Amino acid sequence: MNRNPKPFPVALITMLAVALPHLVTLVASEPSSDSLREPSAWEWRFPQPTSLELHDIVYGDGQFVAVGDRGTVLTSNDGIKWSAISLGEEDLHAVAYGDGEFVAVGRGVVMISPDAVDWTPHTVTDQPLLYDIEFANGLWVAVGNGGYILSSPDAVNWTVRERLQTSVYRPPDGVRPLFVDS
Repeated sequence: MNRNPKPFPVALITMLAVALPHLVTLVASEPSSDSLREPSAWEWRFPQPTSLELHDIVYGDGQFVAVGDRGTVLTSNDGIKWSAISLGEEDLHAVAYGDGEFVAVGRGVVMISPDAVDWTPHTVTDQPLLYDIEFANGLWVAVGNGGYILSSPDAVNWTVRERLQTSVYRPPDGVRPLFVDS
């Protein structure tokens, strides 16, 4: 067995990390397309960067950013070594990258950062809990409790676009909204 495993492709680390409640790094000892299908090709890496539950992860501007309970934000350039910061006590449920910024959402708050280190909080009125956020076609779109769908061109000024006839909208972990150009 190769004692110097190589990190596996970005798409796989993103997919696997979102599916786990605590971020766990996996590496492939022989990262070819055939070997990735074999469970023996994968190796768990510890320690975990946090004991708190993580809810989402995104890759942007050359780094991974994960968010979770109690305002936890983790960053990594390689998906193996992680740095942690706390943005307060409120849980962060989702993070996205677009237009040169990272945007994380939680209970009535939107956090914006150009570098995933320095974050600026913005309050979203009339929306207590946001579960997910995406950026596409020059627009930020967030979904939340009460069936709300909100949009913003800058992640600061939000407009309620629709309120679905449901009490809660929370996509399953790892499921992302699909944007289609018309």
